[in-house]
Amino acid sequence: MDFHLSLSSIIIIQLFLSFFLTILPPSYCQEDDPAFVACNRTYTCGGISIPLPFWEGTRPGVCGHQVYNLRCGNEYPVIEIEGKEFGVLNINTSSRTFTIVRSDISWDGPCPPPPESINTTLDYTLFDYASTVQNITIFYGCHDPQGNIPGPNRFNCSEGVGADGKNNSYYLVDQSPLSVQFHERLQSNCDNNITVPILQSSAIALLHDPQGGARAVRQAMDKGFEVEYYSNPLPIDCSACEATAGVCGFNSTEQFVCYCGDQVQSSNRCPIETKGFLPGIVLALN
Repeated sequence: MDFHLSLSSIIIIQLFLSFFLTILPPSYCQEDDPAFVACNRTYTCGGISIPLPFWEGTRPGVCGHQVYNLRCGNEYPVIEIEGKEFGVLNINTSSRTFTIVRSDISWDGPCPPPPESINTTLDYTLFDYASTVQNITIFYGCHDPQGNIPGPNRFNCSEGVGADGKNNSYYLVDQSPLSVQFHERLQSNCDNNITVPILQSSAIALLHDPQGGARAVRQAMDKGFEVEYYSNPLPIDCSACEATAGVCGFNSTEQFVCYCGDQVQSSNRCPIETKGFLPGIVLALN
């Protein structure tokens, strides 16, 4: 008896096998590239699951860009950006943002740290401020300017941080009515000022805090601010790599690579065979 599979039946079988193989977890055979195996491992610190391109612990540097190196601190992961340490409070892979807070600043007494220790800069080729960020300006060493600035926006430092023992400090939420009204006046009556990024939600809380003062500023800064990671076209490259069962990483020259089982691709995707697709077969049984 002759038995023949139609072309449509063969295609259906191939599609079924391809789907079944892609949902199976990867098995790490001896021939798998060590970077592929290591970069597939889950890394957790402080209750936060650390995704690529961040790396540390069981995940070596080939899994991420040098700038995305984290170390596990006492409470949360810590990352260094432009020579300053930040605690990582949260990582959102869907929006490619993470919330960070300065962890190298010691805030003692009633006043914020001195201006020279708090300026925050980012490497804009790899990071950018998220749309949720709002700036506040803190003014140090101020004479009382003419006109009444609301009490919540002023705090007193027992040890003068400005010249001639001027110890009045003020804060303004940028672009708020008070900032429009008093920013220039404070600039001309204070020794110096700094701009501090915080969350928009923290800025709103400051605007409606009836007490304000240094306590409110510190609470706002302690909640950190959001930063976008991965500049284009890396998200596209990485998504394409992962869609073909690969793992994103970087080579020794910090160029993007796609780890594909037992091989490394400089392109943004793995060969289609590594995803479980089988070559065409024609079955004909006579």
